[in-house]
Amino acid sequence: MLLGLLLLVFVIGAAVVARRRKHFAHVEDSGWPPNESGVAPAIPAGATARPEPVPTPQEFRRLCAAELDRAGWTTQMGFTGGGVGPDIVGKRAGTMLLVRCRQSRSAITGEMVDEAAAMGARQEGAVTALVSDAPFSGRARAEALRQRVHLLRDTELAEFGR
Repeated sequence: MLLGLLLLVFVIGAAVVARRRKHFAHVEDSGWPPNESGVAPAIPAGATARPEPVPTPQEFRRLCAAELDRAGWTTQMGFTGGGVGPDIVGKRAGTMLLVRCRQSRSAITGEMVDEAAAMGARQEGAVTALVSDAPFSGRARAEALRQRVHLLRDTELAEFGR
């Protein structure tokens, strides 16, 4: 009986570890350690490090929509309904573009690409894009290729589809 109890504890422990690994599998931190050389980055004399104001998520979406307008898309802000719909719907020459906007301080992960792909499939758009002000991880790039999601920086929107 003691052996059976030990086996049960081992199986439960293994299941908990496997579940945590699966839960954190999307976490990719290519920027760690932050500075391997051990030397602090030099700031030129006289230059003050003044942080730029960070737009709110709604302002970021509006900025993205304005950039798409400049690229020739007719845009409409989406009503996300709990985050499941597109942030921006763009139309041009009979093509519907569904955009998910993601502001982030860390790299965009494969899980975020999966969310955008699922949103695009639900809405049946011709083109799905994930737009961010952050870099894209290697896993995010691989997922985007597999699921046909365009990964764009917010600075690339004005040229998208020209």
